[in-house]
Amino acid sequence: MKTPVARLALVVILLASACESSNPGNPSPINPPSTTDAFTGTLAPGGSAFYSFPTFIDGSVRLTLASVTEGTSTSGAALSPTLTLGLGIPSGTDCAPLITVSASPALVPQVDGYGIAPGTYCVRIADSGSLTATSSFLVRMVYPNPPTINVGDDKSDQFDTTLAVGGSSARTVVATKTGNVQVRLQSLGGTASRVGVGFGVLRFDGTCAFTRSMETGPGGNFSLPVAAGQYCLRVYDVGTLTAPTGFNVAISYP
Repeated sequence: MKTPVARLALVVILLASACESSNPGNPSPINPPSTTDAFTGTLAPGGSAFYSFPTFIDGSVRLTLASVTEGTSTSGAALSPTLTLGLGIPSGTDCAPLITVSASPALVPQVDGYGIAPGTYCVRIADSGSLTATSSFLVRMVYPNPPTINVGDDKSDQFDTTLAVGGSSARTVVATKTGNVQVRLQSLGGTASRVGVGFGVLRFDGTCAFTRSMETGPGGNFSLPVAAGQYCLRVYDVGTLTAPTGFNVAISYP
């Protein structure tokens, strides 16, 4: 026959066992933290470049050739060459590709969901004849991919301020789902005939790497598809302003 002390000890042991079975250590999070990185640089005609990065958990990678612009400055107009974009493993002084695609600048990933294990990988970009001069590029990298969640209604907004002579003005845009961005220069004050309007992704230095740009007067517009994420809209003087000038840009985005 068990004594009261023995029965109490047995209850404590059973409760401890139940707690242990309901809290099995420290399980991995369902959605592990995702890293967003940017590979930027310049690419000469016929040239290539690569960037290595580590990952410490199983997952998949999303690569977007988001921007190719004229020249080596951060304010060049957007270009639309077709380049080779690849994900691979570092090999000596180059990147041995696991997967390659032909890609033109866009804001929807060209490589989406390629699975990788923990290790060191690399992104490689190369020209095979589309470039006629050295150009700047930006590749956006996300690893591991976050879940795709399309939320919220489409949004409409106005970007309305004053542009200085030789200056620029920018704002960020956050898309919460996949859809289309539409940009239109509604009005331009003073005697200015046109300005530059560009849309793309932010570099780490805060400048806007254009995916699409135009030099236009009132009425000029463009649209492009985007995935959920943060983007930038920039209006800039193309040499036509003689005094500070007001402008209004209408933008709709998902």
